[in-house]
Amino acid sequence: MNSFVKILLSLIFLLATVFSIGELPVMAKQIAINTQPDSFQQGVAEIKKHNYPQALIAFTEAIDLNIKPASAYSNRCLIHIQLNNYPAAVDDCTGAIQLNPNNLEAYLNRGIAYYRMSNYAQALQDYQQVTQTQQDDYRAYYNQGLVNFALSNYEQALQDYQIALQSPLLHNTPQQSLIYTDKGLVNLKLENLSTAIADLSQAILLDDSNQQAYFYRGCARQKNNDYTAALEDFRQVLSLNPHYAEVYHVRGWLYHKLGREQSALADFKLALHYFNEQGKTEAYQQLIAMVEYIQQIITRSSPSLYG
Repeated sequence: MNSFVKILLSLIFLLATVFSIGELPVMAKQIAINTQPDSFQQGVAEIKKHNYPQALIAFTEAIDLNIKPASAYSNRCLIHIQLNNYPAAVDDCTGAIQLNPNNLEAYLNRGIAYYRMSNYAQALQDYQQVTQTQQDDYRAYYNQGLVNFALSNYEQALQDYQIALQSPLLHNTPQQSLIYTDKGLVNLKLENLSTAIADLSQAILLDDSNQQAYFYRGCARQKNNDYTAALEDFRQVLSLNPHYAEVYHVRGWLYHKLGREQSALADFKLALHYFNEQGKTEAYQQLIAMVEYIQQIITRSSPSLYG
């Protein structure tokens, strides 16, 4: 992809299991029981409602009261990830693993926290702990692929994604579309344009609302000199998300390449607007000079009123 295209990966699976308390045995129904939920049960209920701050309080109380502490630590780790508290997530998942070394979900989630902290070596160790024990866990392979992508280990990332895609659990699911999207991105980085387009087309076939797949496919088609198809893909992205700043940026460059300077200027101005609105200061600053350059081209090509 051209240097002006910034790929920001935010795709990662947070599909960890919430460890819930089991049903009461039949015989327990014959005696008086306390119907008030304990703090662990309350935490599970709050997670299901996506009420993470309250769930955090509940699981902290469960840990203090020694109620299912291993599972409480594991669930609190997941909550910290949702709240972007990554060091705290690492601490909690480590606590869960110390209490139950076979807790693969804790390894998976700690790997996610390490990944978000850019501690890729530790993330890989945790994902490998999962794959060595449970070789059919596509989540670990997918997340491992993301780490290898971040490390520019593109061939290894492709292998990880391919293994993940072999899971029968992924058949015709949005998760399968996401993995094809990331696989297509790797092939795009490797200049395997036909393969990238095929991967991204499969991602779109599985989920026609996958805006990143349209964007990456548009970039691949642009690099493959298929400008009409690229413009159609960019149009599809903007129909799904009119605020996608990078699309205006990339499409502006394509219009400039085609000599359509007015269209290029319009797209660059929209890109500036959304970069500024979204707090993408570096991208905003880099684009200002290009806008001025396009404006100069338009001025020079306009006929003089006094010629």
